[in-house]
Amino acid sequence: SSDLGVDVFTGLDCAASSLIKDKKYYLKDKQQGMSADDLSDYYSSLATEYSILLIEDPFAEDSFGDWQSLTSKVGSTIYIAGDRSEERR
Repeated sequence: SSDLGVDVFTGLDCAASSLIKDKKYYLKDKQQGMSADDLSDYYSSLATEYSILLIEDPFAEDSFGDWQSLTSKVGSTIYIAGDRSEERR
């Protein structure tokens, strides 16, 4: 059955700290590592293509400039969120 007034949104929890090695982000479906700028462009294209509303942990935890750059690029239409890892609690 369909309920009126119920919305469903898509979000990504990237856990990007686990994808980084030597300042490159490695994704399973990509042949080579991606720079933070390339990854930001990739997120932006995914957000457009799939109407993504939330991106969580898009970059390594200490990559503050990359977080700011992505927020500047898509922050008016997408929520950018981070969480604290269990190791830091």
